[in-house]
Amino acid sequence: MGKAQNEWNRENVKRITIHLMGKGDADVIAWWDAQPRKADAFRRMVRQQMQTEEAVRWLRENPEKN
Repeated sequence: MGKAQNEWNRENVKRITIHLMGKGDADVIAWWDAQPRKADAFRRMVRQQMQTEEAVRWLRENPEKN
């Protein structure tokens, strides 16, 4: 990788690492391993969670509309 690419990566890329336990998280690991595009799968999961949390927040703030 060239110097310019390394600099761009330092400024624009965020690496996220998690530790999963083989036995307790086997279902999660199997699902993850089946994903052909892991970054896209991660983005979908996070955005779905963000939408869920926003909906819950809205429902709590607007009880009269439930």
